Amino acid sequence: MNNKEQILAFAKERGIEHFIHFTNVLNLPSILSQGLLPRSTLDYNLCDYIHNDDLRLDGLEESISVSITSPNYKMFYKLRCDNPSQNWVVLVLDATQILNLDCAFCYTNAAHSSVSSISLSERRKYSTFKTLFNERQDKPSRSEMGLCSYEPTDPQAEILVFNSIPISAIEFVFFNDGDIMEQYAPLLNNANIAFKREEGYYYPRHDFRFWQ
Repeated sequence: MNNKEQILAFAKERGIEHFIHFTNVLNLPSILSQGLLPRSTLDYNLCDYIHNDDLRLDGLEESISVSITSPNYKMFYKLRCDNPSQNWVVLVLDATQILNLDCAFCYTNAAHSSVSSISLSERRKYSTFKTLFNERQDKPSRSEMGLCSYEPTDPQAEILVFNSIPISAIEFVFFNDGDIMEQYAPLLNNANIAFKREEGYYYPRHDFRFWQ
């Protein structure tokens, strides 16, 4: 098998079905029109959008960040605290479609020096993808933390996608505010994308106490 086939087979073996991307709800109309676009593409096309990360410390504005199975709750919580007047939406993406794109794998936050020091060519490899599920010497075992096979060890692990993500990859949209959901319901119905109020994605992952 080639590198891509190994990545897809490994994801299937571990039961990885969904990737997660959160964004300001005001971005939803353009996402439902164009799909998810990297910041560099949005800027080049002079698109009007609201970005999550002012600094984008990983320096890779040509990529879209997604997480595996659940949001990077540390970042998501900070963003919501820093912007209390804003509303957010969680997009649940089809993992197979994403993994068929150009992806780089990061065992923790992509801006962390231990990750940014690894070349992108190395981060694109199947062998690197597997490291997202390795035991961590500085933490209890995955079993002790109660992690499922499809959950990366570090809750801040992420995948950088160096393509646009098509609308067809969006399987569900989750809101934490019923009134906001009703405002966007017609758009989502027109796009034939399932949605509901689901606050679970707005809370920390179940093993948060080990990562405080």
